Amino acid sequence: MLTIMRRMFAIILILAAVTSPLMAFNYKSVLKNNKANKLYEEGDYQKAKELYQENSIKQPEREDLRFNLGDAFYKNKEYKKAISEFNSALEDNKLDPSSINYNMGNSFFHEKKYKEALQYYKEALINNPNNSDARFNYELVQKMMQKQKQQQQQQNKDQ
Repeated sequence: MLTIMRRMFAIILILAAVTSPLMAFNYKSVLKNNKANKLYEEGDYQKAKELYQENSIKQPEREDLRFNLGDAFYKNKEYKKAISEFNSALEDNKLDPSSINYNMGNSFFHEKKYKEALQYYKEALINNPNNSDARFNYELVQKMMQKQKQQQQQQNKDQ
């Protein structure tokens, strides 16, 4: 009986030793993410980006961190990096695809890739027909592309 108790005690000690660092890691990660969220809300996008990056490197499977990192890249005008992070975030079924696609559209818009922006705004609307921001941007990009096409046609006529 004493031997069984010693074995159980040893198993409990081993489990505690193994899970303790994991719990500490998750706790640190949550604190870091909360701090990054606060910095983002305060407008310190550079520091928020750095904290989101640290967390996403340590937890690459967390697409919610990728979404936050994408937002921070976007706010820092690093649109190509934002697009990459938003693409990763699309893999998470728990996140709102309309918001992700809308942000992708905005990133492509700033890259002056209007065709891609239009497609992502369309995807945002497919996922959420009530996304008024995506609808406004979709219509705006459509008008811009139509105007560009007309200007191109006029230039071709003039030549």
